[in-house]
Amino acid sequence: MIDADAGSGEFNRLGAMIADLTSAASLVEAKAVLRQIDIAAIGAVPDAELVELLDELWAHFSTVDLPASPLRPHLDLVASAWLRITYREARAVAALAKADLLDASIANARVAFEHSIYLSLISDARDYLAILDALEHRLVTGWTEALHKISEPEAQLLLPLLSNMDEDLDVPAEMRWVRRFDKICAKLATGDVVYEHYRLLSNALHAGLGSASPYILSSMMGDGRSVVPDLMVARVGLGAAVHACVWAGWSIDELFGVELFADAVAKAANRLECTRLTRIVD
Repeated sequence: MIDADAGSGEFNRLGAMIADLTSAASLVEAKAVLRQIDIAAIGAVPDAELVELLDELWAHFSTVDLPASPLRPHLDLVASAWLRITYREARAVAALAKADLLDASIANARVAFEHSIYLSLISDARDYLAILDALEHRLVTGWTEALHKISEPEAQLLLPLLSNMDEDLDVPAEMRWVRRFDKICAKLATGDVVYEHYRLLSNALHAGLGSASPYILSSMMGDGRSVVPDLMVARVGLGAAVHACVWAGWSIDELFGVELFADAVAKAANRLECTRLTRIVD
């Protein structure tokens, strides 16, 4: 424990910081919020069982041979890639959990979570081309902004090519919402809950008090030398990885019109009380 008598000023400063951490956007508040929302069923499932579910999901995924449609190769290729990303990142979460490095798996969990949400978005393929064009436009815009800051001639030669790509995409203003993840979540039922979980994982990744707080809290409550952080957010990530595999499986089944994953994800879906991320009618 930190010795208050050894430096009362420093102890008080840390105490004030901990008080800030346990205010409106704190881990303590987050725990209370998580208990109130559907996806919080994660918290009721032991870590070992979540890892076992991920192992079972991966075992099935490894046997799946995805079909391809000549009518929409762009969509099928992207969807297949996002499915692979989701399951491989979730597999990494399970591997890190087994190595007692669950706290190091939050980034993998967030990647899986995000890609499964994009899959849910395009699984209703009414406007999938517009969505994919908007995502490509976001990529082109990012590269353009980066290259404008580079003075090398080789970099400048790429700018006209990117400009032509931007013009070819011709993304309408009403599709610019695809550039923002919060807007994407808003297009899905229970998307507000999903986005709050995404933010919780994100706050634990970026340098700041959000990433430091699990270690600060464990040090305050331990001997001050522990390298094992509070794992509340990491456990959310573990459960989110299972959700991601379920959502991705459902989305692929819907996209391809065949039941490749329905039976395989049913156990995890029931155990974690997963609900489908259906599109909200505009």
